[in-house]
Amino acid sequence: MEHLIPADAQKLLQQSPETLFIDCRSEMEYLFVGHPKGAHNVPWNDGPDWEVNPHFVQVVKKLAGHVSARPVLLICRSGNRSTAAGRAWKGPAFRTL
Repeated sequence: MEHLIPADAQKLLQQSPETLFIDCRSEMEYLFVGHPKGAHNVPWNDGPDWEVNPHFVQVVKKLAGHVSARPVLLICRSGNRSTAAGRAWKGPAFRTL
């Protein structure tokens, strides 16, 4: 897992358009606070109980399709959720912001 600063994440998305861009904040944050263009919402945890999403990895794998080496970029507000979600991933090329 590699941690990126916002400028490097933007560069990655521009240079590798196949990158899967995942916003792992809650659905409410994604919908009402806003989200980056092109980001898919797959909450790491969500209300009302705020427990870890047991389907997170499976949903990301489904979004990635059959491209096993496809880069995946995770974002959240503080970096805590994206880091935890990145640790749960067993595939290649996870980056967090």
